[in-house]
Amino acid sequence: GLENIDTSSSKDSRYKTLFDSMSQLVEIIELIYDENDHPIDFYIRDANKAFVKFFASTKDKLINKKMSTVVNVIEKSLLIYFANVDKTGKPVTFKNYGFVFDKYYFVNVWKVSENNIGVSFTDITKNEKEKQAQKLTIAKELRQFIETTNTPVFGIDSDGLINEWNHSTEDVTGSKKSETLRTYWRKFTPKKYLEKIKKISENAWIGEPMGNYEFAAITKNEQEAIFLLSTSARRDASGKVTGVLAEGQNITKMVGYRTELEVKLGERTLKLNKVLVKEKGLNKLKSNFVSTTSH
Repeated sequence: GLENIDTSSSKDSRYKTLFDSMSQLVEIIELIYDENDHPIDFYIRDANKAFVKFFASTKDKLINKKMSTVVNVIEKSLLIYFANVDKTGKPVTFKNYGFVFDKYYFVNVWKVSENNIGVSFTDITKNEKEKQAQKLTIAKELRQFIETTNTPVFGIDSDGLINEWNHSTEDVTGSKKSETLRTYWRKFTPKKYLEKIKKISENAWIGEPMGNYEFAAITKNEQEAIFLLSTSARRDASGKVTGVLAEGQNITKMVGYRTELEVKLGERTLKLNKVLVKEKGLNKLKSNFVSTTSH
């Protein structure tokens, strides 16, 4: 495998053909450290044909040259990875975006000998950019859905500031998107719901979605709009949670009907209890009367 290649050694000359036939960019390097033992540059001690071709150069012009003479910028993150392998001897594999060439690579780094490490770069730019294009398409479709759906959708960022407020939410609350964005969510939340929403938000932040719970928002005319909501975490391209997105139904009228029914039920229950008490009293009088006349 790559970790066994040491082109500087005659005993590994049998790997030379394999080394030069690889499609990956492969180089054998020797790190240069400053007085504080921090990596600052490296010598190219060997390189395969793919590496040489990438830089549109010749092997003679690259071998034993400092990398800083080949490129204008050496990424610090790469130097840190290289130094870690150089000092510990433990190989490492990672994905890297090379901003100098605007390319994505799958990078393998391994210890070759006392002062040398091997590095291979597999170009994965096409796949990564296709993934990014897919994510952009999904994001665009989500944006279109949020803006066109008749369902209220709103969201908050990591600081608790509103960063989503679609037209349906505008219609229900009377507050325009331009008035609510970058506003703290507590401003629109009745006090009795604060603790409940705080708990739901905390669950969303750890990737735990919540569904079918009631939430109230204060409208522009100081009334309460009631929603039946579902919440989920909002993530960036790397999968990191960046906020909470809520989507739901306006059930204000339904809750009003429910409250009205509860009031009517309470009133009827009270009347029924009064009737029962009255009837109980009449029965008692009747019993007393019967008891008296019998004597």
